[in-house]
Parts: sequence; C-alpha cells; structure tokens
Amino acid sequence: MRRIFWILTIAIFALSACKTQQPPAKAEKEKQDSRGIPSRFSDAYQRRTTELFVDATKERILENYDKAIEKYQQCVKRDSLHHAAYYEMARTHIKKDDLEQALENAQKAEAINDTNKWYKLLLADLYQQSEKHLKAAQIYEELVELEPEELRYMDQLAMNYVYAGKYMKAIEVYDRLEKKMGLNPKLILQKKQIYMMQDEVKKAAKEVRKLIDEFPDKAEYYLELGDLYMNAGKKKKALEVYKQARKINPNNPYVNLSLADYYQQAGEKQKALEELKSAFKSPKLDVETKMRMLKNYFAISEVNEKFVDDVKELISIVVETHPGNPEINSLYASILLQQEKYQEARDQLRAVIKVDSSKYSVWENLLRLENQLQDHKAMAKESARAKELFPMQPLPYLFNGIANYQLKNYEQAVDALDKGKRLVLRENQEMLEQFFIFLGEASYELGEHQQAYQAFDRVLKINPQNSYVLNNYSYYLSLRGEKLGKAAEMIQKAIQLNPGNSNNQDTYGWILFKQGNYEEAKKWIYKAIKNGGDESPAVLEHYGDVHYKLGYQKTALEYWKKARDKGGESEVLIKKIEQEQYIEE
Repeated sequence: MRRIFWILTIAIFALSACKTQQPPAKAEKEKQDSRGIPSRFSDAYQRRTTELFVDATKERILENYDKAIEKYQQCVKRDSLHHAAYYEMARTHIKKDDLEQALENAQKAEAINDTNKWYKLLLADLYQQSEKHLKAAQIYEELVELEPEELRYMDQLAMNYVYAGKYMKAIEVYDRLEKKMGLNPKLILQKKQIYMMQDEVKKAAKEVRKLIDEFPDKAEYYLELGDLYMNAGKKKKALEVYKQARKINPNNPYVNLSLADYYQQAGEKQKALEELKSAFKSPKLDVETKMRMLKNYFAISEVNEKFVDDVKELISIVVETHPGNPEINSLYASILLQQEKYQEARDQLRAVIKVDSSKYSVWENLLRLENQLQDHKAMAKESARAKELFPMQPLPYLFNGIANYQLKNYEQAVDALDKGKRLVLRENQEMLEQFFIFLGEASYELGEHQQAYQAFDRVLKINPQNSYVLNNYSYYLSLRGEKLGKAAEMIQKAIQLNPGNSNNQDTYGWILFKQGNYEEAKKWIYKAIKNGGDESPAVLEHYGDVHYKLGYQKTALEYWKKARDKGGESEVLIKKIEQEQYIEE
C-alpha cells in the first residue's frame, strides 16, 4: 500500500511540475491533427506522458534503472519542458554512478525551472562532486537569494569558494554569516584556517582573539591561539599563550600536551616528558589520544632505544589511570617484549585476555611467551583454552602438544598434534614440520616406533636438512638396532650440516658401536666429549661402553661413574657400575 501511495504522489508532483494543462476527467482518446499526429496539448497526449513518467518512477523504485531512464527519455521526447523527468533522470543516473549524464540532466531541469530549490540543490551537489566549485558556488548564491534565512546555503557557499581557491570571497560569506548569527566559534575558526592558508598570521590571530575576548575563561581558545603561533614559527608567543591557558585551567591535560610539544621542539626533553606524564595522569584526556601518542612514541623507541624507558613510564601511567583496557595492556606487552622482560609482558597479555578473550593474536603472543619462558604447565593450560576458543587455528594445538610432550603427557601430546596437523594450510610447510617433529618424539616415547618413524620420514620429506631429526631418528634406530645403514647415512648428513655438534658426533659413534666398529666409535664419541659432551650423562656412558668393548674395563668404569655423577640414573647404568661390566639395554 505504501508503494502505491508513493507512486501516486510522484504522479501528482509530475502533473503540477509540467507546464502543460491538466487533462479533463473524461478524455476518450488523443486528438490528432490533419496528418493524424497526436497534438502535444491534447488531453490524451498529456495523460500518456504522465503515465510514462509514473511508469519510469516505478522502474526506478524497483531499481530497474535502465528501463526507468528509457521511459524518462520518452517523457522528455514528448515534452521537452518536462523538468521533473529531467530531474528524476539525473537522480537515476546517480544511482548508476554516471556523474556526467546526471549533471547534464540536472542542468536541463534547473534551466527549465530555475526557481525550484531541489533542482538547484541537486545541481550544486553534482557540481561539487565534479569539482566545479565555482559553478556550485554560483548555484548557492542563487539559493541564498531564494531563501536568505537558510544559513546552511551560506555555509556551503563559503566552502565551495574555499575549494575553488577564492579565499577572500569565502571570508566575505563568513562575515555575512557572522552578522546574521553573531559571534560563532565555528565561523571564527573557519576564518582563522583560511587566513592561515594564506600565511595571514596576524589576521588569523585577530580572529581567535575575538573568541578569547568573548570567552576569557575558556582555555581551549588560548590553546588555539598558541597552536597558531607554533605553526607559524612564533614559539615565544606560543609559550606566553600556553602559560596563560595554564593559569586559567591548571588541570587541563590539553595544556600539558601543548606545552609538551613546545618543549619537545625546543629540545627540552625532560620538561616535555614531565608535561606528557601530567597529561597522561589526567582521566580527562581520552584514552584514544593517549594510545595514539604512545604508538607514535613506541615507533620512535623501536628506532632509538633512548626513548624505551620514557615510553614504559608513560604507558605504566596509562595502565594505572585506565585499568582493564586491553589495547593498553597489549601495547605495554609490546614495550616489555622489546626490553626482553618476558614475565612482565606475560602479565600484561594475561590482563588482556581476562577482559577480552576474543582476540586470537593476543593468545598466540601469550603462548609464544610461555614457550620462551619454558613454562610448560602454563602453556598446556592456556593452549587448551585457546583450542576451545579458536578450534580452527592450528597453532594452539602445536603449543599444547609441545607442552604436554615436555610434561611427559605423551598421549595428550599425540592427540593434540594429530588433530592440529590437519588444520595446517598446505603451503605452511614450516608449521607442518614442527607438528611432525613432536608427533614423532611423543609417539616414540609411547613405544609406537613405526608411527614415530613415519612422522620423522614426513619431516625429512618437508625438510631434508633438518639436522635435529636426522640425529634423533638415526639415534632411535641405533638404540633398537634397526636399519643401521640408513641411520649411518642420516647422521653423516647431520654432521655435514652441523659438524661441531656433540650430539651428532655421539650418535655417529654409537651407530659405529652397534655395527661393532669400536675403534671408530671411540674416535667419534671422544670428539663429542671434546665439543661439550663431557656434561652429558649419555655421551659419558657411551664412552665407557666403547672402552669396555675395547678391553679397557677400568676406564669404562671410570666413565660410567662420571655419567652417574652428571645425573645419569638409569637402572642399566647403575648395574654396569655395580657389576663392573657392560650390560646390553
């Protein structure tokens, strides 16, 4: 029902807008001239034109813009003075983002009926969009003449003069507005801005002085004047005005900010910092402004470390002033991470998720921190929560698997890693590599050796140069006496990749031991000891084993005891010491 009423309203508007006569109530058919052509002024002809206009408007409402335009064009073909059709056609072209055709039709509508303010407003708007600001200004001049009390026309007129670079004309319009409205801060500040665009500092200052004279107790107008002088390079005058503002309102944080800027530019860094601290302590200064300034300082601190402590001090003030703001805590965590203060950074990230647990990036950063701190209990707990909140993100599963592996919860580790690896995107091979490394390790600890080997094979398919897996995989094979040839090939490759690594050297020595090549085994395990393996119970025990096989029982016993003293506590090692002989594991 509403749509029918709207269409009828448009039809009535069209009839009143056209400069043709109203059709009589009962018109049977269109009149024709001697040639059989309908007369433009006949009732039937006019009624048909109106029907076309209504149909066109229906199509426009239904968003059938091409059909609407076609019917509007038929209207103006039948009646070249049908300004309503031109107007509606312009509006339809706007819907199609055809600015050029919209402007052409709006011009025709306004030319036919130059007293219709809606036509003028549409035309002025299209001129503005086309960046023809002087033409737009001309239309607004006409609108001001039509409706002198409509002040918004004058505001638009001044704006278009500014865009056209006719600054003095804009000033004249604002002066006219000021006479009508009285002293208005918005107008004054607009005039000030125009004067500053022309480097007319004195005239701009004079305008702001009007506000100070009218509102002597408002510090913001002093700040406006001070900022004006600062931008003009008149810093002494700016400082005088800022001090006046402080006398009027000593607790205004924006005064502190202005003074901080002044002292910063004057090279008085400590004074600038003190002003900033005062501003940041004020709850009147919105948190968005503080955050914006902190981010700027943080960016500077990443380049110049001298600012890091300043940023930390400022942000700690904001944390105290606005407790529970997750964005502030996140930024504070970034500062602390930059300073490698991981415990404190973790506290800030935990404060974030306590207030808002919906941001995945915060959880990821927190889990990375837990891994950095090697706090596997916390990592297991927090990664489990992250898995619940973000079940399609693979990284929480990886951290949960790593944490449970380190806690010797091998079944939980395998479960998390097996589920998580299915979520990894194919192109993210590095993450997939990490999943299979720990899946292999956890499976091996569960005694599921074939599953472990399959996982390690998958790692080496992704990254054949993963020396960690090359070492561990070959070592696990040697312990079980399986595929010693393959184990030897892998550990030799690991040694080539990382020749000074004591673990690789020890593993190669142990494979040689398993192959019965005790002399060569002794050389490689000795290299491992010289490269730091003398702190490893396993390496020392292996060195004892190889000595025993070579017939040096006393030396063997000596190294088994050294292994025990370094923390070796396996039952086999203890039996070797007690029985003073080699025992096969």
